[in-house]
Amino acid sequence: MDGMGSTKGVTIFFTVFMYVSTLFCVYERKLSEAEAAVERQKEKLLKLVEMVNALKEKNKENERRVEMQQHELLEQETILRELYTALQMKNDPSLLPSVHLLQRKDIPKEFWLFRKHQRNLMRITEPYINQVIEASVEADIVPSTLLKKVLKPAPALTSAAQYFTKPSK
Repeated sequence: MDGMGSTKGVTIFFTVFMYVSTLFCVYERKLSEAEAAVERQKEKLLKLVEMVNALKEKNKENERRVEMQQHELLEQETILRELYTALQMKNDPSLLPSVHLLQRKDIPKEFWLFRKHQRNLMRITEPYINQVIEASVEADIVPSTLLKKVLKPAPALTSAAQYFTKPSK
């Protein structure tokens, strides 16, 4: 009986050992699967982080581009305002300072410097304005009546407008 009991004990021991080793293998496999899943999730997260960083960089680039475009628009607006002011001065000579006004002491020098700047701007831009007017009339972009209204105060430009808006025979 002792031999039989010891064989039974060895069998139980080996059965328990096999059961425990099987459980250990199952847990080990589950653990390795979980680690692999964690690695896959890490890779996905890294890809997402890279995508987010790329989008942030693109967003910054777009913001810089928008700022540059806004700056360019402001510059263009300033140029257009200066051109408009110069055209107004050309059409209305009363806007130009007269000699007796230049001798007044209560008007600051900056005002006259500004007026001088406007006159210089007009002198520089006048050929371009005339080219735009000519091209507009030739292409029928600006109706001749509107052009006459715009150019009415300046006799020299009115005669030029009449020249360019003569009906073709």
